[in-house]
Parts: sequence; C-alpha cells; structure tokens
Amino acid sequence: DLVAQGYTVRTMCFIFTDGGDNQSGRITAENVKLIVDVMLTTSTHVVGGCAVNDGRTDFLAVFASMGIPKQWVEVLKNDASEIREGVTDMGTMASHASTDYESFSKTSQTGFSHRERDKK
Repeated sequence: DLVAQGYTVRTMCFIFTDGGDNQSGRITAENVKLIVDVMLTTSTHVVGGCAVNDGRTDFLAVFASMGIPKQWVEVLKNDASEIREGVTDMGTMASHASTDYESFSKTSQTGFSHRERDKK
C-alpha cells in the first residue's frame, strides 16, 4: 500500500534455519533465489541468511544458492547465548538501518561484517 502511495519502502528479511530439510517439498533454493534476485534488484531490500551450525551443512553454499550475498550470511554456534546475541544484533541492525536512506544503504553494503564479534 505504501509503495502504491508513492513512499519508498525499505525492508530487511532474514531466513533462519537449523539446516534440516523438513519436507520442504516444492520449495527449493532455486525458488527462493527467484524471489531474492527480484528483491535485491530494487536496492530497497536486504535479504540475509542466519543458521545454527549443525556441524555438517555448508550454509555459505546453501544461502549462496538462494542468492543471498555473502556479507549477509551468519552461521551461529549451536549455543543459546550466541543465538540470542545474533538475533539481538539483527534487530539492532534493522533499527539502525531504518533511521534514514544513508544508514540503510551503508548497512545493506556491510552486512554482518560490521559486528564486534567478527573482529575478535
């Protein structure tokens, strides 16, 4: 509705997974990529992938097959406190990105790479 009224709408969408394929059926990475590719062409959407490490899934490859840029892929340890911290960080990034166009643009380019945990 806001787009139809002439507003610029910016979004952040995060796909969370534990790596298990629980009968996804007709939904494939290629199907997701079709949607992600369209979203990313507008420069008004951020699409990220966040996974809980299962010790066997190559989440960088999984999310890449969905069209999610590498800087927007985060693989968390299977640890409750790290998962909470990761989700909190995503909320903080979304809040920061929502303040103005410049903040959204900068956040969309840097992705998860800005995080303090990654710099340790």
